[in-house]
Amino acid sequence: MYNTEMDKFLVVSKPFADLRKEPIAPRSDFSHDDIEETQLLYNESLIYRDEKNGWYYVEAMEQKKLSPDNTWQGYPGWVEKKNVKIVDRLTPYNLIVKNKVATIFHHAGKGVTPLFVVSAGTNFMEKNIISKQKDYRYIELADGNNGWIKKEDVQKKSLSPSKEKIRESIVKIAMPFLGLPYLWGGRSTITGLDCSGLTNLAYRINNIDIPRNASDQKRAAQKISHTLLERADLIFVSAEGSHDTIAHVMLYLGKDTFIEASETGYVVRINTFKDKFGLTLSQLSKEDFVAGKRKIYFGAVIS
Repeated sequence: MYNTEMDKFLVVSKPFADLRKEPIAPRSDFSHDDIEETQLLYNESLIYRDEKNGWYYVEAMEQKKLSPDNTWQGYPGWVEKKNVKIVDRLTPYNLIVKNKVATIFHHAGKGVTPLFVVSAGTNFMEKNIISKQKDYRYIELADGNNGWIKKEDVQKKSLSPSKEKIRESIVKIAMPFLGLPYLWGGRSTITGLDCSGLTNLAYRINNIDIPRNASDQKRAAQKISHTLLERADLIFVSAEGSHDTIAHVMLYLGKDTFIEASETGYVVRINTFKDKFGLTLSQLSKEDFVAGKRKIYFGAVIS
């Protein structure tokens, strides 16, 4: 939990930032990096906890993680000071980037030099002004200045469509992620995604807050039978030889297909139960959903 009167808050001031297990700079390639916890998006809210040299120890308020005492908290870790900004208050964001990436401009209109590019899932506060720029939204930036973003790249965070439309929207949002590289700890479409980063973003853009890691997403989801699977439900896979340890999550697309960010060296892709596990969904049901040394589970966030 946090206290708006007592806690010190920060926001991410770069297009993305790495949250690290230790105050050690990230690698510059796509190799597996155990020190990488997750990625933070531009404008993402953080709670200050400590600091060391050029780093802050923070809680990522928008990425939930189950703590050792079995309560939900913001994801803890180290972020470089150069990537964040201390703020007096938390901004009530009302827009979110729905497309794969979006460009921020200093001025609206054609031929304007871009300021920077942000990932899907990035939040902004739209400022109310009278403008002839109907194809753009006027937004507040993390440094206190203002900018413009194309209307087609964002949607209102207050939207509340039907369950069926939400499911279809989650799947639609995830499709442009196809081809992005797998990145351990990845949660930015600028760099790459890991399995739970993909599902976290797809739900986040639809105004549904789910935990950051696959194991925590399973804890937060309602366990369901494979016969009740619907599009946008989650498929969880255990570690080999340890059925109680969740190692992977995938987004169900219908029939025998799902979208996943599987492992280092691969890209986000559509896959089938047959190709991944050697058995169709129906065949797996006869094996108690055990494929080799792995166990498969199903969960629903939308009910």
